[in-house]
Amino acid sequence: MRAHSFGLGSLALPWLLSREGLWAAPTKPFTEALKFDLSPKAPPRYGQAKAMISLFMIGGPSQMDLFDPKPQLAKYHLQPFPGEIRYDNAAEASSKVFGSPWKFAPRGQCGMEISELLPHLAEIVDDITLIRSMKTGVNNHGQSVSALHTGRITSGRPTLGSWLSYGLGSASDELPTYLALTSPQGPPLMNNENWTAGWLPAVYQGTMVRPTAPHILNLDAPPDLAGAGQKKAKNEGNRTWKIKNSHCFAVTRWVVALQSASSRWPPIWQVQSLLMRRPSQPRRLPPVGWKKWS
Repeated sequence: MRAHSFGLGSLALPWLLSREGLWAAPTKPFTEALKFDLSPKAPPRYGQAKAMISLFMIGGPSQMDLFDPKPQLAKYHLQPFPGEIRYDNAAEASSKVFGSPWKFAPRGQCGMEISELLPHLAEIVDDITLIRSMKTGVNNHGQSVSALHTGRITSGRPTLGSWLSYGLGSASDELPTYLALTSPQGPPLMNNENWTAGWLPAVYQGTMVRPTAPHILNLDAPPDLAGAGQKKAKNEGNRTWKIKNSHCFAVTRWVVALQSASSRWPPIWQVQSLLMRRPSQPRRLPPVGWKKWS
């Protein structure tokens, strides 16, 4: 298909699809307003898990020393690599192979090979799933981190937690659906891109919980605005909002009424000046029928 996308095949394909009745259904317009919230949503099928905890431990020991044994590394230990090497940083690289100094052994009834560095994990290997087939085509940390959380090496896509919040919602409306607990040593590489909602609405983005106070930012007003200052700013904002709403409603009502009296329209610059007038300076609107704009 790739080789013939601009040939006769691309011309014949629509006709064949039409003859066999394989056209996709046309996109239906939205008849109701789109709604994005965290209300519980029924999944296609119900699973046993009620919540998910993802431990993203960047900067940890190598997987080849923990739970991914490499017999060939032990075979060629401290010997030149027999194959072709593609260096990422030749100045700091070596052509010699270095096997893991730690011993691996089958654990549990499943026989999963785990390093001696993880004795407690070795006791529960029959209750976990270990995936050793994950890989990425890039060596850079940032792109690999993005691939782990979003499935793509490019940034800007929703993370797994955002998709779960979008598809399943939350059983509680008193707590955030998606929490990101950062390390006391600081946020991880790529910072909030690890829990971003991407192109999804911001309500599905993860909420960062810091190890030190304030644990969640922007919940409390800063000291210079707390107390009476915060209350005064809130009251002023409410008053301005009411004036703005009533003013815009009056402008809309008067302009609509003028549609039946087109000969009495004021100059357009006068309408614009009224629309752009500050909400704190409301102006009394003339009744419909006035020929002069006062």
